[in-house]
Amino acid sequence: MPRPRRLVATPVTAAVLIGLFVAVLAAAWGTHELVGNQEQKLLRQRTDELGLYVHGLTDTVGAGLAPLAAAARSGSDPARSFARVAKLTPQVRELALIHAEGAGRFRVAAAVGPDLTPGQPVGATLATAADQALRVPTSFIITPVYTVGGHRIAAIVSATGAPRGYLVMQENPVGGREATSANTTGPYSELLVALYDGRRALPSELATANAPAAAFRGQSASEVVTLGSTDFLLVTAARTSLVGSVELNTEWVVLGVGLLLALLMGGLFELAQRRRAFALELVDQRTAELNQSLETLRRTQGQLVDSERLAAIGELASAVGHELRNPLAVISNTLYLLRRATSTSTDPRLVQHLDTADREVSAATLIVSDLLEYSRSREPMMSDVDLTDLMEEALSVSPHPEAVAVDWQPPAEPLTAVADRDQLRQVFLNLLSNAYDAMPEGGSLLLRVAREGDGHVRVAVRDSGMGMAEETRARIFEPFFTTKARGVGLGLAVTNRIVTAHQGRIEVETEPGAGTAFFIHLPSTHNGVAAPPAK
Repeated sequence: MPRPRRLVATPVTAAVLIGLFVAVLAAAWGTHELVGNQEQKLLRQRTDELGLYVHGLTDTVGAGLAPLAAAARSGSDPARSFARVAKLTPQVRELALIHAEGAGRFRVAAAVGPDLTPGQPVGATLATAADQALRVPTSFIITPVYTVGGHRIAAIVSATGAPRGYLVMQENPVGGREATSANTTGPYSELLVALYDGRRALPSELATANAPAAAFRGQSASEVVTLGSTDFLLVTAARTSLVGSVELNTEWVVLGVGLLLALLMGGLFELAQRRRAFALELVDQRTAELNQSLETLRRTQGQLVDSERLAAIGELASAVGHELRNPLAVISNTLYLLRRATSTSTDPRLVQHLDTADREVSAATLIVSDLLEYSRSREPMMSDVDLTDLMEEALSVSPHPEAVAVDWQPPAEPLTAVADRDQLRQVFLNLLSNAYDAMPEGGSLLLRVAREGDGHVRVAVRDSGMGMAEETRARIFEPFFTTKARGVGLGLAVTNRIVTAHQGRIEVETEPGAGTAFFIHLPSTHNGVAAPPAK
């Protein structure tokens, strides 16, 4: 079954979640910016409205000074006429009629209030404003804020409607530089307002404000307004949000809902990923089981076919082997007797013919032995076998042709393998015979026996013969496969089966035209248990 999965998001899901979180944060930030822009737009709109309102006060201020100017103009003595109509109100600190004496010099002609007296020269601030008012006879000038008797004053000076060479002046107290109490019931009560004398928001030019300066450091709006012929900078900020609490909290709603949706989508994506991975893993597992079943079926079918074929071969080989072994033995004995009987003969042709007969009988005997060995499938009888003695015995039983040079160097110490001596002898004979056949024109044969570090010994048989192509190399252990003109193709099949039954392995290195090497690896420690026969 597929293994259980940990409760950890996959990298793909983590990437998706990160992407969704980034999108949610971007949406929340966009909402924040949208609400902020809307707030700024509304604040700008309210500031424009307030600026228009302040600008509209021009006519009101001018209307307040007009009766004073008309009274001064109505009589032969402007000062006496002015004094008769000038009356102070709670919002007005001083009223005065100012006479221009020329070259920027002005003197008080009449005054009502605590600050000025008739005949008094006008101070620099009032003189500057009066000089400007004379040059703009259709409007009025508001002086910068100045201090008189500890009071902050702003004076309004106008020459409109006054007798020639005269100006009317009205002093009004203004708020301190600190915030005054805010009006929370007026038409613009939702705004915090600061008014500066001039076009710059300098602390020294602050005329009045209903909030401390820190309140204007956030989102604010400003506008230059003109009152009469004097410019003022109007700075505003929202006391509370102008867009409303719902719109103000929209960004948090977007953030919260977006994060919940992102987590939900991430969970659904992770669930889909896990279900897909589980399905794929299950498919892979079922495919592997199916492939294993098919491989088992193919192996079983191959074993069944081999068993049936071996059974038929075994019956045929047993019959043929028994029928041929006795005649071959008789021929071999006869040849032996002929050699003894002709031992004194000097005819070389007779010796040659007897050698040929011996060689052919030996070849036929080897074929019969292969047939019988392949058909019997006898379990090996394990014992400790001295490989040096066994190799030298095989060389004596199967002597090399004269054109073949054998390089056999026995190891310095005895090497033993856990094997069936007779079966291992058959392996050595088969490898020697194949090596001789691979060098029909002669060559060299190298034989080595060595110890390996993993509890095994290795037997190497390397010839300098014709070598094999890859197609031939892949089939050399198949029964009845041979490239020789004579033989039934059972030698290497028998060799491979014997080595496998001894819990060993056989390796082949070959190259066309460069010879072939067989390496046999066998256990070198006896474990008291016979190896199972080859299947």
